Amino acid sequence: MNPKLEIQIILEVATSITDLANKEGWSEEELAKAVNLLHSELEKTINSITISNVLHPKGDSSNIEPSGISESPNN
Repeated sequence: MNPKLEIQIILEVATSITDLANKEGWSEEELAKAVNLLHSELEKTINSITISNVLHPKGDSSNIEPSGISESPNN
């Protein structure tokens, strides 16, 4: 999935959680639990995007081979 789309979805979920919390009269504790869970998922997504960008930099992804592995049949 596109990283920008993932973050956009998470932000939409955050807005929905806030709207639901207001509508349902959630306590601060309930809202804090939901926000903490969302924060954790956002952090995982950002870390995943960062790792992906390190492993596959733009313009270079076709030349990356895992360390010690070669496509050569004479290995």
